[in-house]
Amino acid sequence: VGSEECDDGNEEDGDGCSNGVVDVNWVCDSSEPSNCSVAQGCGDGNDDPGEDCDDGNLDPGDGCNANCDVENNWVCDDAEPSTCLVDDDGDGIANIDDNCPDVANTAQLDDDDDGVGNACEPDADGDAVPDESDNCPDVANPRQADLDEDGLGDECDDDADGDGIPNDQDSNPLVPDLGSPTPDPTGCDCGQSSIPTSLPAALLALLGLALMRRRRRV
Repeated sequence: VGSEECDDGNEEDGDGCSNGVVDVNWVCDSSEPSNCSVAQGCGDGNDDPGEDCDDGNLDPGDGCNANCDVENNWVCDDAEPSTCLVDDDGDGIANIDDNCPDVANTAQLDDDDDGVGNACEPDADGDAVPDESDNCPDVANPRQADLDEDGLGDECDDDADGDGIPNDQDSNPLVPDLGSPTPDPTGCDCGQSSIPTSLPAALLALLGLALMRRRRRV
């Protein structure tokens, strides 16, 4: 049959196979010569109730079987007739559209936007550090800096300096123990201690008293 959809052994039109093409609302099998008959229900190319697909024929192995069920590792659209495409990893995404055609990854995540999905990408964030040894596999950090040495890189660590204050509240997120929570927007600095304001006055009073005693002695 070659590239022909069918070949019923004659050149007559309207008998199901015309010029090697299956006529609309007909089905032809893959025998030689093709046996063609008027399609009814499954195989007619119409999306009838109860059918998962209908590619206009009853041939197996093309994505839509003789019962109009989608075959394993194929996906079929809702067109009439259905168009079916190979889906090797069975994730519901045809190989030609799948950024990991051999590894199931329905979400199609691709952090470094290189066209290769995270599921089959040895370096998902594209920082030249393999995921298996990257302390931030989903965030680019080629230097692999880890200030608090907790095994989580600074670029993806919520508390990079390990001082117990989250980065977004730490005034010095890369300097441990020197950070302080972000000031209260009301202006209250209630958590901060201060030197009593009376101390300078007390020192001045003592100094004045000492000078007075010195003058009396003179």
